[in-house]
Amino acid sequence: MNIGEWVLAENQVGFIVYKNHTETSIKVKFGYRNSKVYTKNDISPIKFQLDNDAIHNLQLLALETNDKSWFEELGRLKTHCIL
Repeated sequence: MNIGEWVLAENQVGFIVYKNHTETSIKVKFGYRNSKVYTKNDISPIKFQLDNDAIHNLQLLALETNDKSWFEELGRLKTHCIL
């Protein structure tokens, strides 16, 4: 698992923001302010595809967090999304 990957932990979807080299300490972020540390055995990677509505909602979050590069990256995804 890598930083930025989406994972499932305690029936919640979040993404990895930090991990040590042994993966015994992996910090997962849920929403804007909530995060928790897990081991690699406590989380599982998830794969899913985003539709244009989901990408739009993530763009709104990128605006709220003032993350211009994420907003632009999401915009590039949106142009390739097939519904």
